[in-house]
Amino acid sequence: MMCLGAILISRISRLVIGTSNYKNFFCLNDNVNDFLKNNKIIVKKNVLQKKCTKILKNFFQQHRMD
Repeated sequence: MMCLGAILISRISRLVIGTSNYKNFFCLNDNVNDFLKNNKIIVKKNVLQKKCTKILKNFFQQHRMD
């Protein structure tokens, strides 16, 4: 919810998401998507999905080992 508030306050017109965490990715919720559409915010999902997924997995694997 804090992210949605920040998006709205910042008055951005486009949100680009590299990859999604389907287990708990809040922005996949239909209510959130409707909120973004109603505020005229264009959402582009899964841009460079394979590359972004690999970066995130590597990041969290490294931090789990520490």
